[in-house]
Amino acid sequence: MPLWVGVALLGLGGIVALGVCNKEPTPASPTVLEARPQPYVPDVPVPAGFDREERKSNYTSKAGHREIRDVYRGKQQPLVARNFYLHYMPTTGWDLLDEKLQNSVYVLNFRKDLERCEVRIERVPDGSRSSVTQVRVIIKPEQ
Repeated sequence: MPLWVGVALLGLGGIVALGVCNKEPTPASPTVLEARPQPYVPDVPVPAGFDREERKSNYTSKAGHREIRDVYRGKQQPLVARNFYLHYMPTTGWDLLDEKLQNSVYVLNFRKDLERCEVRIERVPDGSRSSVTQVRVIIKPEQ
């Protein structure tokens, strides 16, 4: 085989390899957002880019008993937020009990020790002509 044919084949192989290695994720592959460096509740991760709605959130705690109702809003799609919670909640000790999609609302239920956590994810109007993704987290003692 002439030298120029070998060099050409080697170059073509390199181009093909670069094409395979630099592929963008396919639309079917799940996307997981990064977590905020400082979550609002220590064991409840929050996606980066999501902020707490202070007027809709409240927290009470007394002697090993806490009740939390937090609301976060961000621009990412609900499916991406759902993927985030399915990925990150187990890293802080929460076990997934069940998941459902009802009328475009994702509902994820988790358990940790003697507590339950419901995560509801949906699109809501943002006050203008567009909408945002809202995440509502409710933690209460298991009954």
